Amino acid sequence: MKAEYLKTHWIPYLASVVLFVAVLALGSGWFEAGAFLVLIALWGVQHRRLYRDDRNKAQILSATEGGSALVSEMQGLADDLQTGVAGLTGALESELGQIRSLVGDAVGTLQNSFNGINDQSQAQLDMVQAMLANVADNIENESGRVSFAEFAQETDKVLQFFVTHVVEISQNTMYMVETIEDMASQMDKADALLNDVKMIADQTNLLALNAAIEAARAGEAGRGFAVVADEVRKLSQRSNRFNDEIREVIVGSRDSISEAKDSVAKLASKDMTFAIQSKSKVDEMMEQIGQMNESTALNLSQVSEMSGRINYLVGDAVRSLQFEDIVRQLAGYSDHHIGRLNEIFRRVQSSIDGMMQDPAGSAETFAVQMGQLRVMVHEEFSQEQAHKPVDQTSMEEGEVELF
Repeated sequence: MKAEYLKTHWIPYLASVVLFVAVLALGSGWFEAGAFLVLIALWGVQHRRLYRDDRNKAQILSATEGGSALVSEMQGLADDLQTGVAGLTGALESELGQIRSLVGDAVGTLQNSFNGINDQSQAQLDMVQAMLANVADNIENESGRVSFAEFAQETDKVLQFFVTHVVEISQNTMYMVETIEDMASQMDKADALLNDVKMIADQTNLLALNAAIEAARAGEAGRGFAVVADEVRKLSQRSNRFNDEIREVIVGSRDSISEAKDSVAKLASKDMTFAIQSKSKVDEMMEQIGQMNESTALNLSQVSEMSGRINYLVGDAVRSLQFEDIVRQLAGYSDHHIGRLNEIFRRVQSSIDGMMQDPAGSAETFAVQMGQLRVMVHEEFSQEQAHKPVDQTSMEEGEVELF
């Protein structure tokens, strides 16, 4: 009867272990939930049946010597096994929940990190391409690399020197125009003097003509004076011809000076206009270069910030990749739970088999053995609940036991 009683109590425990191990092996979320519901229902039905059978058999065993103590120990063993299995089941459920939470959090973080890295990298690439399209960062020369600002400064110095030089040339040209105007004024004075010379020559010619007339009237006595008067008239005529030649030269010089004056005036005006326009363009270019430098500095700052965000996202990704080690530890600890549970049931089975091989033993002996078995079960379950390698449920923070 005692052997039959023990066999009857062992069936639900063995069935529960088999079903629990199958649930852990399959690992499906819905299947786990259904299996645990089936397990709970099985335990409820079996507990009700066992309670009814235990009560009937307790009445029979109570009639024998020591039967009540045996029933009490067996009932206590059943309660201890149920409590221990429930504790381990809760621990396994918690660890499975941790695994699901860790994997979900790690995968989500990885996905967000990689998406963020892709977005930041694309934005960084677009910004750099825009920078390269709008401005060249450096200019290569014989002495090395010159920055854009240095190039702009050197260009400004050269153009400033050019503008200053052109302004000086324009000033000198204007001075030349004034000098040419003075020369033209002096030529006008010379022309006026030639008029005076012509008038003197005409008067001399008139006097020579009058002297010749008077010499003709004087007859033989005025012949010598007539010769002198003729020479004076010839000199007057030569003076008029020389005066005309000088006038022609002065007129040609005046025309040349006038043309030179117009040309120099145009040159001075043109150079000054070009210089002013060049200076204005240089100022505009310098302003644009300053704006481009500011824009480049801002873009470089944004690129630096993007690099920092990319480094942060890479750090998240690297940290999330550690979930494999954490999950492996949790899964290993769950396997350890199952192994210890199997070991506990094996030892319980071995003890019960030992008691069944001695059916002639007294109830007191069986009660003592049951008490020892209860102590062993209690100690085993207590040791299993004393340590847990992983506490965290997300990849944000927590401690992991390193091997």
